[in-house]
Amino acid sequence: MIEEQRRALRYGKTHFVEFELLVRTAERGDRWVAARGRALYDDAGEVTGWAMGLRDIHDEVMARRALAASEEQAHLVQAHGWTQGQGYLFSRPQPLEHWVG
Repeated sequence: MIEEQRRALRYGKTHFVEFELLVRTAERGDRWVAARGRALYDDAGEVTGWAMGLRDIHDEVMARRALAASEEQAHLVQAHGWTQGQGYLFSRPQPLEHWVG
């Protein structure tokens, strides 16, 4: 986050910083949030603070992760003929001749 803030300062007052972070809440456990903000300046052009907003993106992050896992599984099936069951990868059944020659 510090590097994002430094980059915002280098690019001027209108540059926004954005990042995602995992926060722990008492009621809902761990949740992913997106933060967006910009530096606040005084009349002399000095940074006096940051204005930040947070948005709950937990469902979006979980959907992205599920999609990535699904794409990986599809790749394994396509490339190697593997399938997944209960967290394990299995080879597609082969005829006996495949194993004994």
